[in-house]
Amino acid sequence: MRKAYSILLLFFYLFSTTELHELVKIPILVEHYYHHSAANNNESLITFINEHYFSGDIHDEDYSQDKKLPFKSNDNCVLATTSVAVNPELFTIVKPAIFSIERNYKVEKNIHFSSDYLSSIWQPPKA
Repeated sequence: MRKAYSILLLFFYLFSTTELHELVKIPILVEHYYHHSAANNNESLITFINEHYFSGDIHDEDYSQDKKLPFKSNDNCVLATTSVAVNPELFTIVKPAIFSIERNYKVEKNIHFSSDYLSSIWQPPKA
């Protein structure tokens, strides 16, 4: 049951917030193609798609029908506007405290290591 609800919510979300709702207009596309095919001596599907989707907006006698085709109009624009009114009396801004930690490192410039100490790591292990 949860899976069915999940699919239903996904369906509603995709159809309301994306252009997936344009797929509902595919029967109009098929009907319009049959109309063009009958009127234009069996016009091919490629020619029909090229004429209606890649040739710009042609204002001919069936322009109103052309605008009903899938992905030809912006009929489901979503505009989300949010305005926030903040009452300054409800909020106080406190400046954060800045902590300063002083670190003093004493650096000796005249540190000498004996050469035996430095070269001892390169010696083979002793049994």
